[in-house]
Parts: sequence; structure tokens; C-alpha cells
Amino acid sequence: MPTYPQSPDGFTLVELLVVMSIMALGAVLLVAAMPSRSMKGLDEAQLMQMLADVRAAAIASGEQTHLDSDELAAASVKFRPAIGGADSPVFYPDGSSNGGTIELASGQTIELRWIDGAMHAAR
Repeated sequence: MPTYPQSPDGFTLVELLVVMSIMALGAVLLVAAMPSRSMKGLDEAQLMQMLADVRAAAIASGEQTHLDSDELAAASVKFRPAIGGADSPVFYPDGSSNGGTIELASGQTIELRWIDGAMHAAR
């Protein structure tokens, strides 16, 4: 049986596997800690489309609907209602809303009219 000389240079397979496992664990933790791109990168057009969808759902269902306040908080969006103390925009079956101002993290502002639920970007 041939014998191979023992060399002190280099790393053993076990050492390499341990280092690679630690690096993979670090990568998994880093990816898990990153914020979701779906809400974090929310822009004016996306938010206006979300509001339009919620308004349409209220009209179609005949029931009051609202945008989830947790989603707004995750997207760093601030909502100041014009009527009432709701923490998110509320739409009613007739198409009206609680109105207010929505400020995005980018500094863009969307005005929401209470009388008809219409939205427009404030410049």
C-alpha cells in the first residue's frame, strides 16, 4: 500500500467544510435581515395603484375596506387622516374615503380626497 507524506501545508477537507458552512450560515442570516423589496421600494405609482385597488374592492364588495397599516409601516409610509383617527386609508362602498395625506419615504406626497376617494400627487 502506498503511503503519502504528511505535509503541514494547506487545509484539511474538514477545515474547508467548516469554513464554508460558517460562510453559508452568515449569508443566510444576511439575506434574512434584509428588508423586503416588495414594500421597501414602494413608489408613488405603486401606492396609487394599491389605493385604487382597495377603493375598487370597497365599491365591488359593498363593504368598507382599508389599506393594511402594517404594510404602510413596512414601506415607511406615513398617513395623516383628514377625518377620524384611522391609521390607514379607509374606503367606503360609495367610493368615498376618510381622506388625508400619504407621505412616502422618498418625500413624495399623495393627497386623498374624502368626498370621492380621488387621489392625486401633491407637488
